[in-house]
Amino acid sequence: MNHEVDASVRRGCLCRGRRSMLGVALAPAGVMLLQACAGLARPGGPAVAGTGAPVRHEPSAAEIRTEQAQRPRAQDAISARNESLLDTYWRLIELGERPVVANRQQREPHLILHREASRVSAYGGCNRLSGSYRLAQERLTFGKLVSTRMACEPGLRQEAGFAAVLAACAAWRVAGPHLELFDEAGRRVARFEVRHL
Repeated sequence: MNHEVDASVRRGCLCRGRRSMLGVALAPAGVMLLQACAGLARPGGPAVAGTGAPVRHEPSAAEIRTEQAQRPRAQDAISARNESLLDTYWRLIELGERPVVANRQQREPHLILHREASRVSAYGGCNRLSGSYRLAQERLTFGKLVSTRMACEPGLRQEAGFAAVLAACAAWRVAGPHLELFDEAGRRVARFEVRHL
């Protein structure tokens, strides 16, 4: 193809609707122009006859309904992902089978396992607790925890139960937004819920 024909190809492909530039008669140069423009269509995609322009596909009503129906499932899959055990604020919601009620004058009981130096910080409803933990796959144990010595009668009994649960902890499991702690016998001793700060 010479330079004149090559220039005609470019002009003809850019101006698909102007048949005068593509050549009305199917002279050899016109055939070459049509073939060159057809080559610009996406491979395997439908093209408007003689122009090489891809045909735009408009989704049908059924396709739109299917896409909309799948959107909530994708959101459910995201929300069902397990939270990370470490560096997460876990709010205590159950001790054994009993629901935990936070004292209005105090912060809610919670637990944070810090990745750095395997340190744990917690709040039992009256005092802050801190110490170390040891994690090995599904095994989780706590070292001796130290506590502040605030006197707040409404939360002391619940706080004592929280400390006892941490001392008895042997295993853990995260299921979606919940953390569960188990003792050596496999009984669930505490349940937490994630809280994103």
